[in-house]
Amino acid sequence: MTQVINLRRATQADTSLVCELFEEQLHRTPNQGLISEALGNAPSALAFSNDKLVGFVYCAYMAPDIMEIMNILVTDTERANGVGTRMLEFVEEEMPPQVVSMMLANSSLYPDVKGGKLPATSFYIRNGYTVIADTGKTRIF
Repeated sequence: MTQVINLRRATQADTSLVCELFEEQLHRTPNQGLISEALGNAPSALAFSNDKLVGFVYCAYMAPDIMEIMNILVTDTERANGVGTRMLEFVEEEMPPQVVSMMLANSSLYPDVKGGKLPATSFYIRNGYTVIADTGKTRIF
């Protein structure tokens, strides 16, 4: 049976919820102030399955016409089910008209219990993003 995933825009009131999932999944302390500011100032999305948070994405302005995807996370149980793609589409649709470009950095340098964040290059490429810089450890899309 396929789970129904519901999406909604996140607000600053969701900061604790996002931080809890961040810490649970990545095993490191999130920057609560940065997350709260992002949730209050730029497009974001939360994904729920049976009223349980299973993913989030939040962004920030890099320039008046460029948005940075600061973080996207989908729980292990919901990966490969289209949740990440739906959240990206959600925030892309929420972008103000003056935003003409989105970018993100994906790095294997962030520590976690699994020995490094898994590169999500194929995910971003499948979703229309292009690698514009690559240090060998970090890719900019």
